Amino acid sequence: MFSLISIYHLVQYPLIILICLNFFTIIFWKKIFFYLNLNFYKKKQRIHENEIPRIGGFLIFIFFILCLFFLENNKNEFLFKILVSFFPIFIFSLKEDFFQNTKPSTRIISMIISCLIFFFLDQTEFPLLDISFYYSIFANKYFLLIFFTFSTLIIINGINLIDGANGIVGATFLTQLLSLIYLANEFNDNFFHNFILVFIYSIIIFLVFNYPLGKIFLGDLGAYLIGFIISILIIKFFGVHKNLMSWNAILILFYPSIEILFSFIRKLFYEKKSPLEADNMHLHSLIFKLGKTKSINTKLMNNLIIILLSPFWLGPLFFVRYYQNLKLIILALIFLTITYILMYIYFRINTEK
Repeated sequence: MFSLISIYHLVQYPLIILICLNFFTIIFWKKIFFYLNLNFYKKKQRIHENEIPRIGGFLIFIFFILCLFFLENNKNEFLFKILVSFFPIFIFSLKEDFFQNTKPSTRIISMIISCLIFFFLDQTEFPLLDISFYYSIFANKYFLLIFFTFSTLIIINGINLIDGANGIVGATFLTQLLSLIYLANEFNDNFFHNFILVFIYSIIIFLVFNYPLGKIFLGDLGAYLIGFIISILIIKFFGVHKNLMSWNAILILFYPSIEILFSFIRKLFYEKKSPLEADNMHLHSLIFKLGKTKSINTKLMNNLIIILLSPFWLGPLFFVRYYQNLKLIILALIFLTITYILMYIYFRINTEK
């Protein structure tokens, strides 16, 4: 409780500014939108009717910059490395949010550059991989650099894929952070515990404006920022605590991981199209479509999606308490995977009738 209050006092002024910026954006968005001559959001995965500001992630990024002036030196330095590393993604994702004209390949390249910058600046000690057959290649630093860069790309893009209905990404990020805080407490890691609170405060503020009224969205910048942050935190935490089974990381990151891996397999092998091509056939999109066929109010259906998907974003927070039980973690991952596949098949079949 002490750290919760003490961290709040450190970042209370950035939090006040973040709240004011959200109110200002919501009130004056129409004027801002037309003054900047921004493009209307026309992507296939859109399920919202009105033109809602997609700069929630930009406001959170500003909040983090302000926090640099208030945090203690060690936390300040780590946050600074994250923000500086994220800058290549920041440029192209902000452009995408405003004009929707950034190539997927350009965004991927910016993500790779951001990962490499962070690993260079931080000199990150990578986690150990829990594998049955431990070959020397898995201990090679260059292999680990490639592996964790690729893993970060999966999570960043996975977070972006699940960002389609009110509250999903915010709730997912919140439970991921709470899972990490639980582990930090178990390992008496005060640095990570207190540092993660900064992100928790920011996402709670966002959720207040995002769910259930949907007054502001994260945008691509916000989704990428969240994906980048949670990936870095997981890699850093498990690198410090090498005796913690890496299967726990898979559990915490399950939802964005299964979303992008399932989407990749579906597009490439079932639908015979490019995995990079955007579509509206993700699980949350199918749930929304089925609701429309049942004549359920669109705003109500949008807010029900997060409840129907709760096993995936809430499940890891429940199972993480068993972080020492490998069999139970594996069973949890199998259960969540089967549940996801069955739900997808059910909603896909019913929306295509």
